[in-house]
Amino acid sequence: MPALEQSIEVLRQFCHGDLDAFELLFRRHQSKIYGWIVRIVRDPAAAEDLTVETFWRIYRMRARFDPARNFEPWARRIATNAVFDYLKTMRPEMDLPEDLQSAPSPDPGISEELRRKTACAFRRLLPRLQVVATLALIEEQPYKEIAEALGISVGAVKVRVFPGPPPSEKRIEATRSRTMKQQDQQGIELILKNIMQPIACRADAELRRDLWPAMLKRLEARPAKVPWFDWVLLAAVAALLIFFPGAIPVLLYHL
Repeated sequence: MPALEQSIEVLRQFCHGDLDAFELLFRRHQSKIYGWIVRIVRDPAAAEDLTVETFWRIYRMRARFDPARNFEPWARRIATNAVFDYLKTMRPEMDLPEDLQSAPSPDPGISEELRRKTACAFRRLLPRLQVVATLALIEEQPYKEIAEALGISVGAVKVRVFPGPPPSEKRIEATRSRTMKQQDQQGIELILKNIMQPIACRADAELRRDLWPAMLKRLEARPAKVPWFDWVLLAAVAALLIFFPGAIPVLLYHL
């Protein structure tokens, strides 16, 4: 069987809930999904947990996936949404990642105080802006991949990275403002690149262990779903016992 047909068949089986097919997809894509997540959260332990969370969501949403589509962009988008939820729980005043705390600044003109203020301000951005800025400015990921992961256009990514000047200003003021904004943006980009090393430069950029055992635990821990007709039957029996207490001996006799 050709590789393409075999891949589509695996995706079909996955959509129907086949656990072996899901394991195959998990092992095939876990490293790439981890690499995408760790670029954003910059914390290997959190990235491992979020990788498992991502595939848990993928398994839950398997019936919505079209086997004719490419699996990886779909998985990357789910991973990005999981990261958004994670970033929303992070407080701006929490400790900064290690690469912000200890990385020496290559530019001697950037003081330690400026580095910390910029890092703290960066952590206070909305999650979507943090993700775009991290992936585009620091990790230099393709805008197309960022757009697919966020479910927006490439133009929208560019706007979030470099917002334009207000349209209500006069032409001369707008030109001056645009020039100043571009200088500010270039300065911010320079500072971010100096205080936050690309994750590829770090030793923990790659996944170093198999996360499938953790994924299995997550799957086994899911609560068993009670079919709707079982709930209806339980409600009917409860109503019978409440309104007709004399039926209890009859039920016991038939058990």
